[in-house]
Amino acid sequence: MILRYAIQDTFLVRNIRSAWRQRCIGGWLLASVLGPGTAYAQGSACAPVTALVADSIRQFSAVVRFASPTGTAGYTVTTTPVTQAYTLAAGATAVRLQMLMYDTNYTVQILRQCGGGQTAAPAQLAFRTAEYCGGPNDVQPVNIRATSADIVFGPGGPGTARDYSVDVSSSATPSIVRYTVTQSPLHLTGLTPNTRYGVVFYTNCTNGQSSGGTGGPGLPFTTLAATPTATAHSRAPAPLVVYPNPVHTGITVQLPATAPRTDLRVQLLDATGRVGYTQVVRCGADGVLMLALPPHPAGWYILRLQGAGGYQSSQSLHIL
Repeated sequence: MILRYAIQDTFLVRNIRSAWRQRCIGGWLLASVLGPGTAYAQGSACAPVTALVADSIRQFSAVVRFASPTGTAGYTVTTTPVTQAYTLAAGATAVRLQMLMYDTNYTVQILRQCGGGQTAAPAQLAFRTAEYCGGPNDVQPVNIRATSADIVFGPGGPGTARDYSVDVSSSATPSIVRYTVTQSPLHLTGLTPNTRYGVVFYTNCTNGQSSGGTGGPGLPFTTLAATPTATAHSRAPAPLVVYPNPVHTGITVQLPATAPRTDLRVQLLDATGRVGYTQVVRCGADGVLMLALPPHPAGWYILRLQGAGGYQSSQSLHIL
């Protein structure tokens, strides 16, 4: 009898030890699959966040929204490139991303921390920040007269300009006149003699953005004083006729009937007002000049003609 109970006790101990080994082996296998430090509970679910969408996308910021499931302990949000990390509370449904770069592709990952120390697989979203809208370059007044002036400017960058809004203010009146132009130069007429004028450019880009106000050297400018003894040439010079325009190298200039035929000089000014070409020319009675221009970078220029008696007239010229 004693021997039988001893044998039964031995079998019982062996069964307990076998069951313990099975539990330990199963736990070791589960830890091997999930990895060390992972506290996933069997039968529980920690799904990624859903309904990710990016809105309010600007050049340097954006907002990412998402659905917030119940049972969430918090979120970790990362962005690439130029990795940034944001930690959000459990009830968050959106994050504002800042200090981004314009015109750049970004990838956003959101990690959801669930209860029990579990972490969901990352949810991912991609978007591109808005293109930057830069103001125009080298804004400068040229051909300043008593009642008119030309404002030359170069293309802004970066950004694709649709057109430019230009605010012109005067010391003689508090009102501001707005012009809309698509290319240089801007011709201002009907100005008041001996008056100070301010000019501010705004670039309107194709992405719907607008640049800040841009001025330039020589701004504001002051128109010339009107003089009763001014000659017909200085009061109202007739415009030059230039063709072809646009041009590659050779152009024909037709002088108006009021222009002098002696002491003529032709100048070519770039968008900054810098004189890049000067040539003394002679003109026949027909008032026609044949000019062969040296190579210049493509862009907009001012062709200026000066002559005897203070004569001066100009015309915009597009070189291809």
